Amino acid sequence: MQIEPGKLLVSTFWSASAGLPDKPENYKTIGYEMSGADGGTRLTITQDNNDTQDEADHSAQNWKMVLDLMKKLLKGEKKCEKRPLRCAQRRGRFCLIMVSGL
Repeated sequence: MQIEPGKLLVSTFWSASAGLPDKPENYKTIGYEMSGADGGTRLTITQDNNDTQDEADHSAQNWKMVLDLMKKLLKGEKKCEKRPLRCAQRRGRFCLIMVSGL
């Protein structure tokens, strides 16, 4: 795990839903990096250790859904539900999403 408060968080995870054994080579590294952009905040998310571009595209779509919902919550356009937000992880090579200027 790597932490730089207000700038960077990097962690790893393993998901049983990927169908792979719980071994270090099957873990994903997720990075969350924040920076200023056009009067707002840019959040860049990276995800590594994935097999195909199709899986990367699927993962990127999952992250986009999560960030779109997060943006609505932060802007007050949607209220939190009582159940926790879940993001189904897929085996994408990477995904990079930007949210700027809520």
